[in-house]
Amino acid sequence: GRLAEFAGHGWDTSQMIDPQDPRAYRSAILDWAEPGKDGHAEMLDLYKRLLRLRAAEPDLRAAPLDTVRIEFDEDARWVVIHRGAFRVAVNLADRPQPVPAATGEVVLATGPATPGDDGLILGSQAAAIVRTVIG
Repeated sequence: GRLAEFAGHGWDTSQMIDPQDPRAYRSAILDWAEPGKDGHAEMLDLYKRLLRLRAAEPDLRAAPLDTVRIEFDEDARWVVIHRGAFRVAVNLADRPQPVPAATGEVVLATGPATPGDDGLILGSQAAAIVRTVIG
C-alpha cells in the first residue's frame, strides 16, 4: 500500500525500499555503537541540538505551510527558508559564499557562518539557523 501511495505522488518507486519488506526494518535499526566511531558522535550531537532548538522555538515547529517562505538561487546553490523569526540558510556550493539571510543571531550552524555585507557567509556545504533581529 505504501508504494502505491508514493507512486500516487509521482515518485519513482523502482528506486525505493519497499516499506513492507522486513529487510527495510532491519536496515533502519539504530546501531548505538556508532557514536563512538569517527563522525557519528558529531552527527548525534547535531541532532540533539536541533531537537532542543525545535522544542524551544515554536517558529521551528509545525506551522501552516502558507506562513513558510523559501528563497533560492539554483545557480549559486543556496536556499533560505523563512519560518517566523528564523531563517534556515543553506549553502550547497563547494565553496564558501554569502547567502542572503536576515541579520541576526546564529543559533546553530553546521560549519563556518559569519555575518557579511551581502548576507550570511556560509562555509561550503554548510547550514545555519539564524534568529532575526526584530524591531
